Amino acid sequence: MQATRNNTMLTENVTVHWHGIRKYGTPWHAGTDGITQCAIMPGETLDYKFVVESATLRGHSMTVFEADGSFVEPFVTKNLYINSGETYSVIVKADRDSKRNDWITTKTIGRKPSTPTGLGIFNYYPIYHYKCPITEPTTGPLWNDTASKLAQSRAIKAHPDYVTAPPPTSDIVIVLFNTQNLVNGIYR
Repeated sequence: MQATRNNTMLTENVTVHWHGIRKYGTPWHAGTDGITQCAIMPGETLDYKFVVESATLRGHSMTVFEADGSFVEPFVTKNLYINSGETYSVIVKADRDSKRNDWITTKTIGRKPSTPTGLGIFNYYPIYHYKCPITEPTTGPLWNDTASKLAQSRAIKAHPDYVTAPPPTSDIVIVLFNTQNLVNGIYR
C-alpha cells in the first residue's frame, strides 16, 4: 500500500495512525509523534509504503452476518478474508461428512507469503478434536487473488433492520477549537 501525506498546516506537525493495520517492514510509521514516528513537519511530505497482511479461512461455506460489531446483510462465502484488527461472526454450513474432521487453512493474500499456510482442524462433535482429517488440506486462493477479496469488501453492507438513526437532539455539545498561533504578525 502506498499513501502520501502532505502537511499543509503552517505551524503544526502531523502524523497518521493506521489503526488496526499491521505494517510489515515499516513499524516506525505507526503515527505516535516522537515514539514510533517522526512527525511530518509543516510544508513536508511523507510517502507511506507498507505491506498489509490478510488471511483467509477456507473449507466450508460460511454465512457472514456481523462485521466489526455491526450486523450486515448476510452473504455466503467460501473464503473469509480477515485483516488485522477486523472481526467477523459467521455461521458455518457443515456440509461435509460429519463422521470426520475437516481442514481449515489460513493464508496470506496480497503479498508473496514468506510463511507456510496455517492449518487448523474443524471439529465435528463427537469426533475427537485431535483426530486429523483424512483428506489433504485445502490450498486456499492464490496469494495474488485479490478479485475475491474485493468481492467480499463489496458484499459487506449494513443490515437495514439494524441501522440506528442518530438521536433527534443531543444531551451534550462538544465544541472543538483550533489552536491559533501568531506567525509573522498574523494569527493562523
